[in-house]
Amino acid sequence: MKKSTQESSFCTDPEHWSVLEQIAREGARRLLQLALENEVNEYLEAHKDLKDEQGRRVVVKNGYHPQRDLISGLGPLTIQQSRVDDRRLNNYSDTERFSSKILPRYLKKDTKHRQSDSGSLSERDIHK
Repeated sequence: MKKSTQESSFCTDPEHWSVLEQIAREGARRLLQLALENEVNEYLEAHKDLKDEQGRRVVVKNGYHPQRDLISGLGPLTIQQSRVDDRRLNNYSDTERFSSKILPRYLKKDTKHRQSDSGSLSERDIHK
C-alpha cells in the first residue's frame, strides 16, 4: 500500500468556514485551553507547600509560552500554554521539569487523526 507524505490542507481563513466548523473549532480550542490551564493548576496545587528560605513558593506560574498552532482533525487550533517556573531545578538535578501530558513540548500534529491517501479518515483510524 502506498503511503502518502502529502500534508493535509485545511482552510485557515475563518471567512470560508461554515458555521458548524467555526463552532467546532472554537469549542475544541477552548476545551483544550481549559484542560491545559487545569493541568498547570493541578501541578501548582500539588507543589504549593514547597517554599524557599524566604518563604516564597518554589513552583509558580510565570506567564505564557508564545502562541502555537496545533494541527488537529478539525484543522489548526491556536493555543497558548502557561509557563511554569520551577526553581527547584536550580538546586536539584534530579527534579523533573513540568511537561504537559496533554500537549507535549514539541507536538505539532494530532497523530490520532491521520488521514488516508484520499484525504478522509480511514476505517482503521475510526476503529482505534
